[in-house]
Amino acid sequence: MKHVKAPVVIILSLIVLFLAATSSHAGRKWTAQEHCFRSLRFIADGEFEEARVEVRMALKSKQLPEPVKTIAEETLKLIGDVLAGEIEKEKVISCFRHYFKGLKYTADGKLGKAEEEFREVLKATQMPESIRRIAEENLKLIESALGNRMKREAVILYLKGRKEYDRGYVA
Repeated sequence: MKHVKAPVVIILSLIVLFLAATSSHAGRKWTAQEHCFRSLRFIADGEFEEARVEVRMALKSKQLPEPVKTIAEETLKLIGDVLAGEIEKEKVISCFRHYFKGLKYTADGKLGKAEEEFREVLKATQMPESIRRIAEENLKLIESALGNRMKREAVILYLKGRKEYDRGYVA
């Protein structure tokens, strides 16, 4: 089980990044990370023009961390391909919905359902590579937790705190 430690650290780091990006406070401007993650939500809702605006706003920032910048760049390319008709819009929407459902089920402690959703994401060819890697890491974390009750409880407890932040971003 030693090989699981690195992915767990990566996933927990990404979760913290997601929390930081999705929290909103009244009366302040959106951060670059928030614009990036809002764009993912717009894609899941089929609103590609709005998603493109959000990604472009995120990419204008010089303070966008590298993992989020990569996600933004890959997402902008995907949006361009969809709007140009090179990729089927409904398949992309479906992929992103599976991704957000996987996040929701994980936060709710429904790891079996979360595993199914992340597997659906990995079946799709339309996801940006950076998001596919996050889904793979989430799946590894879930698989390791499913066979170990103590780890399962730790994963669920950790992710339950994120549930409030996910409400506006989950399909």
